Amino acid sequence: MRMYARFSIATAIGVGLLATSVPQASAAAPHTDFTCKSPKGDVGTVRVFHSKDTFKVTSMHYKIKLAGPKRHHNNVYVHDYKAAPGKTDVVSKTGDNGKGDNKWHKFREKDYSRSNKAKLYVKFDFDHSGADPHCDDFGPLKKR
Repeated sequence: MRMYARFSIATAIGVGLLATSVPQASAAAPHTDFTCKSPKGDVGTVRVFHSKDTFKVTSMHYKIKLAGPKRHHNNVYVHDYKAAPGKTDVVSKTGDNGKGDNKWHKFREKDYSRSNKAKLYVKFDFDHSGADPHCDDFGPLKKR
């Protein structure tokens, strides 16, 4: 009986530790996906985690699935169009080192506030030998 009680306490502590190590930006958190496909078949997705009212962005992740071999010189850009017409800020970019491995990569960790009516513009430049194809997506964050 005593061993069972110790096992239960140890198990409870272990489960508690596991629960605290779950990333804040889980798939259940409010988020909006922006996805596009290039003419060569490459697919890019940016997942933006945000507050329920969309006034605050908490993090961004990207995933690139290349139609050809894995390459790691892709570019991802995210522009946030503020409430004022024509006013935009580049809020995230990978530079020339976006990974094309079909896995999620975090590339924006700093929270920022925004107008909930503002829209995001997402652009991908996919790394290929020769000309690099691109695609883009545009729209508002979705309230949840």
